[in-house]
Amino acid sequence: MTPAASRFIDTIRWLAALLVVLFHAGNVFVNLADIMKAPHGPLVYVWWFATPFAFAHEGLVMFFVFSGVLVGGAVVQRMRKPETFFRRYLIDRMARIYIVLIPVLLIGFCVDMGGKWLFTGHSVYEAPIFAGHFEPWLLLPTLASLQGIWFIPFGTNEPLWSLGMECWYYVVFPLLLLPLAAGYGRATRVAGCLAGAAIFALMAASGSYFAFGFFPWVVGAAARLAPRPLMRSKYMALFLWVAVSVVIRLAIPGSKLDEFPTKAFTDGLNALMMANLIVTLRFDRGEGFRFCTSHLHKRMADFSYSVYALHLPVLVFVWAATDALIRPGWHAELARPEHYAVAIGCTLAILALAYGLSRVTEAKTDVLRRWAHGLFMPAPAENPAPAS
Repeated sequence: MTPAASRFIDTIRWLAALLVVLFHAGNVFVNLADIMKAPHGPLVYVWWFATPFAFAHEGLVMFFVFSGVLVGGAVVQRMRKPETFFRRYLIDRMARIYIVLIPVLLIGFCVDMGGKWLFTGHSVYEAPIFAGHFEPWLLLPTLASLQGIWFIPFGTNEPLWSLGMECWYYVVFPLLLLPLAAGYGRATRVAGCLAGAAIFALMAASGSYFAFGFFPWVVGAAARLAPRPLMRSKYMALFLWVAVSVVIRLAIPGSKLDEFPTKAFTDGLNALMMANLIVTLRFDRGEGFRFCTSHLHKRMADFSYSVYALHLPVLVFVWAATDALIRPGWHAELARPEHYAVAIGCTLAILALAYGLSRVTEAKTDVLRRWAHGLFMPAPAENPAPAS
């Protein structure tokens, strides 16, 4: 990866996570039902344009594309070497997922149970959208990364659905391509490919987003491996991606974006436009886009996973608190300055909490990996000392 491509991915990673948080914060606290009927200030229209479902879901598609770039493309490159790789690869991937997922499940459990206890009787926790979500046994399939595929996520943390799919993409993708691996025998390669196909079929049979979500992931992997760009101008590639995103935002109602085949078409188009941009940047020998050169982007990207995984239980807790402490339904009243203040305040608090969490989770990923390597990887055989 060139510095231009890496810096761009870091920039979009954290901005996509922020857009998801702002979408959920706005969906809870900023009711703009009168946006077409009453005059508003310029910043209100900026909020209305930038924080809808369209851009939030596009952020999720971007996560799949970037995961394919950073993980899928890299593992294909490792397959070309005449050595085994799968055990180390799987340890590294599971460490990356679970070092955040397990603490987030614990935090979400405490926040949700605390909110249910504090705000019993008149809160969102009793709403139909969370019916059945608080069964303790749901923690087990969530720990197995089956949430969003065969099971609903535990508690209010609905965004964890995408992490379950990503975890299984980590497993399925290299297994399907194992026949290309130079470090394994023929029987192992065939068995691995068949296992990958069986796992994919089992997950796809759930009728969830799993099967189609694999497309943006594979497109990302292809972007890492493409031998040449389709276009030389990074500005033209950026323009195409932005133009497609804006047209989708303005031309297609949000309710339609969650329906097939509209969802398949828009997600696929977004993934292809982003992949085209990444390939163009891979062959850019300059600094890339100037707006991506700040060191802030790397620092923010380093805890974007924690931001995404942590945010919704916090927002739901504050939602329940406003219903109890201000008045029931306050969050759904037409937006006033105090509603924006709560939404923005929650977003800033989530960023601060996620950063603190990341210092003891994401920042320690390499430590966990080294420990797991020592535990699960066989020690290299020592060469016998030459005879004297």
